[in-house]
Amino acid sequence: MSVDDLTVNARRHARYQLDMPVHAVTDGGEQRVTVRDISLSGAAIATDKALFTNDDFVELQVEGHGNISGRVVRQFQGGYAMAFDEDSAEKRELAEEIEKFRAMAGKKAYLEG
Repeated sequence: MSVDDLTVNARRHARYQLDMPVHAVTDGGEQRVTVRDISLSGAAIATDKALFTNDDFVELQVEGHGNISGRVVRQFQGGYAMAFDEDSAEKRELAEEIEKFRAMAGKKAYLEG
C-alpha cells in the first residue's frame, strides 16, 4: 500500500494492528499506554487505567519516530479511541510513519473499517 493509497478516503483508512508501547502526554501528565491499532485518521490506545475524557488533547510520543497528536473521541472497554489532528502535509508524513510502524510490528494484516 502506498502513501497515496492511505490518503484517498478521509473517512475510512486501513487500520494496522500493533502492540506498541508509547508515552501519552496530556495536561495531566504522562502515562505509558499501548497503541493497539493505527490508521491515518487515528489510533486505539489500550490502558487499564481511567486516564482521559472525551475531547482531551493527547500527544503520543513514539520513541524513534517523533510525536503524533490528537483528541480522544471515545472510550471503549480497555482503552480509548483518538483522532489525529493533522493537516494534509502532516498526513503524508504520518502515512509514512504508519508504514514504518507496520513494518516494525511485522504484521501484514489490517483491520477493515
